[in-house]
Amino acid sequence: MFIPFIIAQFPETTMAVVTFELGPETREKIARDASLADQFASVLASGLGHAVAAGGDGVKQRLNQGELGLTMQHAGQGGLGDAVRGWMIDPELGAIGVPGNHPAAAYAAIHEYGGTITPKHAKALAVPISTEARLCTSPRDMADLVLIKRPGKAPILARILGDRVEVHWVLLASVTIKPTHWLSRGVELELPTMCGVLQADIDAWSDKW
Repeated sequence: MFIPFIIAQFPETTMAVVTFELGPETREKIARDASLADQFASVLASGLGHAVAAGGDGVKQRLNQGELGLTMQHAGQGGLGDAVRGWMIDPELGAIGVPGNHPAAAYAAIHEYGGTITPKHAKALAVPISTEARLCTSPRDMADLVLIKRPGKAPILARILGDRVEVHWVLLASVTIKPTHWLSRGVELELPTMCGVLQADIDAWSDKW
């Protein structure tokens, strides 16, 4: 029997398959009472739901602790640090990732798989380079920014504070992101926990019979 955990909602889907083998006593019990087969299917669905929920929480915690190749500065962009979750797709499939309708979905995908980002509606991409900017989703979230053009260099958005220039954003035509596979790595690390949660549900059901 195969219980698939899938990393879903991204352009490329990664499968992590975990195998559970029923013990002889459980198989005998199911063979003696056909109704147990239906009960076991429900137990699997419930257990898988509990497993992916635990896995999603674990991946989120690892992300926010900087264990998955993204720093907290990166994780804050687009709300990615709070976007990861586990959910059921159907009774046999559980997903861990960022739902496609979440504002951080595109940000999550580009860091998982890598790629080149180009502006869709603006003339340039605003890349945050200060701690304050990295906590924002765009320069529009910050007040008193001034555009400073630099011959031969990328323009910047900064605050002028007396005789001091406080730089917050660099404007670029495109940005190439290297893949970190943060989500794949997170799910891999959480597989033992997910397996334990699912196995505990199966054992608890089996003990009743």
